[in-house]
Order: sequence, then structure tokens, then C-alpha cells
Amino acid sequence: MSGTRWLARLEAVNVIIDQWEALKLHFELSASKERCHTTRTLHDAYRDDQNKLYLLFVRKTLKEVVRVNKIFQAQAADITKVTQDLVAMYRNLMNIVVNPKHLSKCSDENLPKLKFLDHVMPCEAMNFGYEFNTFAVACSLTKVQVQYVKERCKEFVIELINQVQMRLPDNVETLLMLKKFHPSIATSQIKDSVAQIGARYRSTFEDLDGLENEWSSIGLQQWPKSCLGNLISFWTEVNEKENSAGEKLFSNISSLVLSLLSLPFSNATVERIFSQMNVVHSKLRNRLNVRSVEALLQIRYGLIHYFQSCVNFEPSDDMIRNFNSKGTAEEEEDNIIALDVQ
Repeated sequence: MSGTRWLARLEAVNVIIDQWEALKLHFELSASKERCHTTRTLHDAYRDDQNKLYLLFVRKTLKEVVRVNKIFQAQAADITKVTQDLVAMYRNLMNIVVNPKHLSKCSDENLPKLKFLDHVMPCEAMNFGYEFNTFAVACSLTKVQVQYVKERCKEFVIELINQVQMRLPDNVETLLMLKKFHPSIATSQIKDSVAQIGARYRSTFEDLDGLENEWSSIGLQQWPKSCLGNLISFWTEVNEKENSAGEKLFSNISSLVLSLLSLPFSNATVERIFSQMNVVHSKLRNRLNVRSVEALLQIRYGLIHYFQSCVNFEPSDDMIRNFNSKGTAEEEEDNIIALDVQ
């Protein structure tokens, strides 16, 4: 989702609608004074209520897309819920143009495979929203013009659904399974079996029956309250739980879940790293070698991961001991070698 540009478009649409009358007056005055084709085009666009009616629908539709997009770009999104939010948004978009009878029969797992174009409703059966309907009545547009705008809105939603569908991950079904492993569900006494999930990923553990036994036993253990609110912390705690003999109690289920949690659900972090690399390896610092750039990026993202900064970070004794003149000299030598290569 992070590859889309709906965030910027929604902000632009909001500004245009909120300042519609002011912009309309501005370009009306400009068109009377300037002989500019662009000014004349914008003047005509703001005089046409069809454009405002269309943008009102676009704003309503993009709000949910932007909300989900922001979730996928968040630093600490809950991986057990982000895919649910994505599929829910996708279903809401389909609900605008697809017959509810056909949509209700399709499960979340099969929703990306649904050929929705076979079940698209006519404009008369679609709900375009309160703002759209109110303005359509209040403005001076004819029924034919309103119908034309509705057709445009319908085409917009269909194209938006196609674009979202193209960006849905191939492993949606697997990512949706992760909701079962949320701490609130995992520690419950009543929960669904995970045997079906385990059968798909048998290579990550040894015993399927042992997997089920461990899954049932998690709810019988006492877990620190501090880890119950964090998915990664909880399953790290589960993975480290040992019996009196020092054997791991939940090796099968923890191996399965931690393997599933390693699945990428967004490329936002990767894109963010590339952006940071361009900041670190700038034109003024273009002679930094690869090891130095890698170290700087690890420091930046390591501090973020542990919710620290250069202000509150306290280096350990080993760090101070290793950071000596010898290490600095080696770094300078590496940079000299990099210069010679360039």
C-alpha cells in the first residue's frame, strides 16, 4: 500500500473542497485580467458544480484508504490486525459498487480472488454518501449531469478496487491467520485449533500433536502483564519459557508463530531505510564506505526499535572499551581504501 499516493491526493482534495468558493472567485478575477490558458481552464473547472460533486465523493471514498495506508506505514503496527484492516477496507470499497448478496457469500480469505466486475450494481442502487446527495439536490445541475457524475464516481471506485487488488499481498490468507495468535486469544481457555495452520508449515516444528498440546497449555500459564500488550514481546516470552529441567515448554508453537511473524506485510520500512541512506550518504559525504553507512543506519534504526535516542542512550562498558583509538584508526584506514577505489 505504501507505493500509492492516496495520502497526498486526499489532502489536495480536502483543500480544494474547503476553499472552493475562494478559489472560484480567485480564478474568476484572474481570468478577467490575464490571457492565460491554464487560468481560463481552472476558472471553467471551478464554475462547474459537477467537479465539486465528484470531489465530494472522492473525499468520502479515500478517507478509509488513507487510514489503512497510514497503518501500514506505522513503525509499530500490530501485524495480527493490519491485514484485517486492509481486507475490511477492500470489502468496504467493493460494497459501494458490488451487489451485497454476492459480496456477503465471499469470505475474507477469498475476497481478493472475487471477480467483482461480474456483480457490479447500476448507479441507481449505489450509495454515494450524504454530502454527495445533499449537494446534488442543492446545486443547479440537471438530472443528466448528476447521472454523468455518478457514472464517473462508479468508474473511480472500480479503478480504485483494481489498484488495491494489484497491491494486495499474495499471502493474504496466511496473514489473516495471524489474528489467532494475538496474546488476548492465545491466553484464552476457549480458542480455535491451530492444527490446520501447523499442517501448512510443518517444516518449522517437529510434532503436530505437540503443537496442539502447547497451544492449549498457553492459557494455563501465568504470563507477565507487561508482555500481554505487545505481540512480539509475548511470543518471545513464550519461546523462552522453560520447565525445571531447562527444556522449552512451547518450542513448537513459538517456532511456528515467530516464523509467521517474520513475514513482511509492508515495504514502508524498506523505503524508509533507502530514504535515510540518501540522507546519510549525501553529496557532502559521498566518500563514506559501505561499512560506515551500514553502521550509521543500524544505529538510527536500532535506537528507534528500542524507543531511544542519542539523548537518553547509555553505552555499555563493552561499547566504551571497544571504542578505542585502534578502532578509530581502522575506520580511517577503511575510508582511505574506499577513497583509493573511487
